[in-house]
Amino acid sequence: MQRDELVGKWAHKAAEYGGLAATVNAAAMCQLFVADLKTLATETHDDWVSIPEASTFSGYSQQQIRRWIKSGQLPSEGVGKARRVRLGDLPRKPPQLATANDQLHLFVATAEQAVRESVGSS
Repeated sequence: MQRDELVGKWAHKAAEYGGLAATVNAAAMCQLFVADLKTLATETHDDWVSIPEASTFSGYSQQQIRRWIKSGQLPSEGVGKARRVRLGDLPRKPPQLATANDQLHLFVATAEQAVRESVGSS
């Protein structure tokens, strides 16, 4: 992602949300923006990285990256463990955002409480 792409992306989002009069989760929006800024700061499209580095950067498994290379979907250079891919060619998984779920209730019971509940209290 280049600087102009980042600016365009967020300008488009602002116009889209403004036109819809949308209410958004500000924390989630900030997480997305920060993730894009980190990508912009660390990414040089012409850098070649190893498959483990590509996996960390893209969010996809090493096995998936190797599949893409083998099928020709992802260009690479080198052979075997020296195989490298260009950062600019890597697809990236979207960041996973934590969302609140009002219907999720987790109560932790002790083993004794679980047994009493299943057998009946005495």
